[in-house]
Amino acid sequence: MEVFEKFESKDGLRMPSIQDVYFAWKLIPLVLFVKYFMEKCIAATFAKWLGVKEEPREKPPSVDILEREHRANPWGKWSHEKILALSKELAWTEIQVRSWLNTRRRFALPTTAEKFSESSWRACVFFFIFTYGLSVHWSKEWLWDIKLCAQGYPRFLACKCSKYLNLLKAKAWWLWIFAFFNCGIWIFTRNIILPLHIIPSIYHYSPFNLPQTFPLSCFHGSCDVSAFKFTMCHVLLIMLVGMSILHVYWTGIMVRISYLGLIVGKVSFIVP
Repeated sequence: MEVFEKFESKDGLRMPSIQDVYFAWKLIPLVLFVKYFMEKCIAATFAKWLGVKEEPREKPPSVDILEREHRANPWGKWSHEKILALSKELAWTEIQVRSWLNTRRRFALPTTAEKFSESSWRACVFFFIFTYGLSVHWSKEWLWDIKLCAQGYPRFLACKCSKYLNLLKAKAWWLWIFAFFNCGIWIFTRNIILPLHIIPSIYHYSPFNLPQTFPLSCFHGSCDVSAFKFTMCHVLLIMLVGMSILHVYWTGIMVRISYLGLIVGKVSFIVP
């Protein structure tokens, strides 16, 4: 029996398919229209009723050179050399150039009312998803008895045919491309960016000087117990290190599942 025959629609039970993605694309214009109407009409009116003020924003006079600089670097820092070059090109003072750029940047920021409208849309979306999910699962027995969630799991059948023939027959090549793409993003962000960039940045550049606090100071040659300090940065560091360890474990599971599914041709139950 083919592996993917288990996922065919039969006996009145409809299983998801790739055609569902094509149908979702047709809903994008409708969703964008509803989002626009929600933010500009309903949420904006509700914000005014609650007394959320629309802060006036002053747009600086139009200067093409500075406008290009703002679009090229909307949120970063400008070097002193760059400000000096712009001031010479425009025959302005450095203070005038910085003032124009800062005013233009403030003008690009969303107002409190705009933030309220966007947050209202997100809240409505999350509430709809929660309500829909709850209504679908309400009649299921395992929603009320958690012990039933693992009943009969897992029941994967091994495919004896060629792995390539199996993938072609099941038309699941797009699943493997999607899976490998997501695994690549997972490994890059969870196993490279987090442990090699984010955690060292918090460790070395936090406002509480973590390397000088006990017991972390012992790694730098000084074990002074009086330097003990426990702050929110320590909590964040512990959580991120724990997450990084879990990510290594989960990555191993994903690699093993991919190996069994693509190379060996079967997926077996993995005991944690």
